Amino acid sequence: RKEAEEAAAAKEQAERFAERARAAAEAEEERRQAERERREAVVARRLKEAKELEERRQRRREEHAQAVAAYEAARVASEVEVKERVTTHLFAGKDVKREECDAKRAGVQKRLDEQDFEEKQRTRRIEAQRRAREREVAVQLQKQAELPLERHHKEHARQYAATDARQRYEEARLQAALSSRAETQARTERAVTDRENRHEDWIEEQHSKRREAWRRVQESAAERAAAEA
Repeated sequence: RKEAEEAAAAKEQAERFAERARAAAEAEEERRQAERERREAVVARRLKEAKELEERRQRRREEHAQAVAAYEAARVASEVEVKERVTTHLFAGKDVKREECDAKRAGVQKRLDEQDFEEKQRTRRIEAQRRAREREVAVQLQKQAELPLERHHKEHARQYAATDARQRYEEARLQAALSSRAETQARTERAVTDRENRHEDWIEEQHSKRREAWRRVQESAAERAAAEA
């Protein structure tokens, strides 16, 4: 009878350990589900931030286009003024022959045409570079969406730091305030991203420590149960 009682007690204790193990497994599954939901929320937030970033870039491109239009209007006005000056004042001397006036006027017009051509070429290069950068950013965002979460954060921070460097340089020649604001915003977003990365690494470390402690507790409980059995 004593052996039967000991066997029943050992069986009951094993059942209690099994129940605890099942409860621990359920808690671990709930924690993993919460972790997955949190990661999905972070990814959704990153996509939202990418969309907002693209909207800000679109606004900046519109401002850049407005600045280019204002520059073009000023250039046209300057050309008109130069032409009027050439026509009315520059070569209006009575002793200057008509052929010389025509030659000088043609030279001035040629220089104006060359300047206009160079400006159009420069505008086309800037537009081509902008479109190429937009395509590159779109490809990088697509790649980052497929990366693991931690690598996505680091890649996002690294890519965003160098995305618009050349564009900020070109736009600074037309409007310095846009470049300064973009640089300040980039530093702020990089600081926020780094802080979030450090916080998530800390959370992952804490989870690892808890899992290790729980594993040791289970191993110890299993050893005691085996010894008692």
